[in-house]
Amino acid sequence: MGPLDISLAPRFTDKHHSENTVQLENEIRLWQENLEKLLQTQKDYMHALYHWLMLHIIQIESDVKETPRSPEKMTTPPIYLLCRAWRSILDRVPETLSIHALKAFSSLLNDLINHQNEELRQKKRLESLRKDLEKKEQLLSAQEMKYKEKWAGTAVEGGSLDEAGQDVGPQSLTLKERERTVNLLKDAVESEKFKYEQMCAKSGAMALSSLEKGLPPVLKAMRDFAEAAAQCYSELDPDSSMNGPAVPRLTY
Repeated sequence: MGPLDISLAPRFTDKHHSENTVQLENEIRLWQENLEKLLQTQKDYMHALYHWLMLHIIQIESDVKETPRSPEKMTTPPIYLLCRAWRSILDRVPETLSIHALKAFSSLLNDLINHQNEELRQKKRLESLRKDLEKKEQLLSAQEMKYKEKWAGTAVEGGSLDEAGQDVGPQSLTLKERERTVNLLKDAVESEKFKYEQMCAKSGAMALSSLEKGLPPVLKAMRDFAEAAAQCYSELDPDSSMNGPAVPRLTY
């Protein structure tokens, strides 16, 4: 699998991207859990059946030996030999690498989910600041309009002027204070915007990196697992051309 084209990375995370990442992580985790259950359930079943048969055969042999005209030797039932071979084969199925690959990919996706969630929270903070800035700018613009209409000219009748002839009355000071507040808010918006853009770039890189690092090992491990499992299970088929222990055919 060659390197992915960075231009294909999303420029930002939206709700759709976040939901898809969560869905993929859930599917990978379910794949891992179901693979573990698949093998463990078989092992538990074959273990229980094998030991039940073993106890059952011993009981049959004991009863037959106490019965007159019983055969000198019991013939082991084919199902017992099949269960014994099946138990042995299950111990040889190499599921460890597949499970580890799935866990590693799930961990990468979980890190991506956490970062995408943080990016979405940063987006909300930025949008909130922008809305606040927009409101304060509108209020400031309206107040400036009123101030200019009321205090037109350089000389303000009945007002307070400093040595430079600038108005230092209450309305002027209030207006200047709100201008400073708006400027500080603009700086905050630019700062949060820069953080958000950095997070967007990192999310895109993490998305591609997660696929490049996590997906190929999963596919390779599952391919190897499937091939090894197929070879192991084929040994239970008496008609299989693959070499393996002789397993008797069951007849009904």
